[in-house]
Order: sequence, then C-alpha cells, then structure tokens
Amino acid sequence: METEEIIEIVAPTQEEAQQQALARLGLSSPEELEILEVEKVEPSHWLERLAGRSQVRLRARRRPSASLQALQHLQTLLAHWGLGLQAHLLQETPKEVHINLEGSREELAPLIGSYGHTLDALQFLLNLMLHHQGHRKRVLLDADGYRERRRRRLEALARACALRAKRTGKEVVLPSLTASERKVIHTTLQHHPDVITFSEGEEPHRRLIIAPRRPKPSR
Repeated sequence: METEEIIEIVAPTQEEAQQQALARLGLSSPEELEILEVEKVEPSHWLERLAGRSQVRLRARRRPSASLQALQHLQTLLAHWGLGLQAHLLQETPKEVHINLEGSREELAPLIGSYGHTLDALQFLLNLMLHHQGHRKRVLLDADGYRERRRRRLEALARACALRAKRTGKEVVLPSLTASERKVIHTTLQHHPDVITFSEGEEPHRRLIIAPRRPKPSR
C-alpha cells in the first residue's frame, strides 16, 4: 500500500502555497497534487496583522495513483457487498488502468450479470469515482477473463452472421448489444469482402445490422 507524505505550506496566497507544495514534493503538474485542506490564517507578526495581511495554510500530498485508488474503491465495494473476490492490477498505462477480479464462479456470476451488464455498470461507477478525484485515466474492469471470452464469442458470431447474410442475401439484425460489443462486430467485419455493418436507432434500443455488400452499378 502506498503512503504519501502530507505537507503543510503557509504562503500569502493559495496559488503561491500550491507552487511551493509542488516544488517541495518534486511534482511538475497541479494534477499530481491532492489538496487536502485550505484555510486562512492570521499572520504571526503584529505589524502584518495591523496592515491587514492574511495568509493561507495549505495541506497537501502527492495524489495517489489512479490504480491504487481504483483498487481501494473496488475493494471497499466488494467488502460492502460481502464478496470475497480478489482485485488485481494487470496493467497501468498513461491512459488506462486494467483490473481483473478473481474468485469462485458462484461469486463472479452475479457480478458479471447478463451479458456483462453488471460488470459494465461497476466499471462505469469506478470511472466516475476516479474522475471525481481528479484522475483522467479510464478503468477497464474484467472478471476472470470474461471480457476476452466474450470478445471471442462476438467475433465468432460476427463471422457466422456474415456468412448467413452472404448466403441468404438478407440483412442480419443483432439487437441487445452494448456499444463496446457493437464495436467488436464492426471491427471484426470492417474489411469483409461480402458484407457491411452499420448501427441504427437510439440507445438502449440501438441495433447492429450486417447486410450483404451490394455490387457497385456499372457505368
């Protein structure tokens, strides 16, 4: 577990206090600084008080990493729900935090939910919590490799539906897919020689359509 030093700065303005805090902690960007408390204080010298000068006391620390805070939030939620699942950091990049949940199938199943909808909702909640704390990285949450298995099934479904559209000459409609799942279908078939894909409608009833590619009219 990371522990961060909390420092206290007294300066004429909050901006100056923040700059001093950045320098003391060796940080280059205000986004790396977590301000814990700011309060006005009376100057200690009577001449400064007589002149009406006030100062600012700022308590701050290096902002904990996005991965650490995401794991802490997730573990708190799991404990609140009485789930004995383990959360592990798989990878942290400049833009994303990849976390995987491990545990028994009985505990993972309700957390994944129908077609991964509960897992998506939990991922969305974690991202809201991180963004509220000033992080811009995106959390990608998986459960015992579910998303990879789901991706492979969607790719197989895309190829099967493309073959069906080609053989019958009719459109194949796929409802009840999330935006990320539709993206998998589009990506899988984007270079297919015999079909095209497109989406129509509004969420939550947006549909993906796989249609035979029509020959271009001759000139």
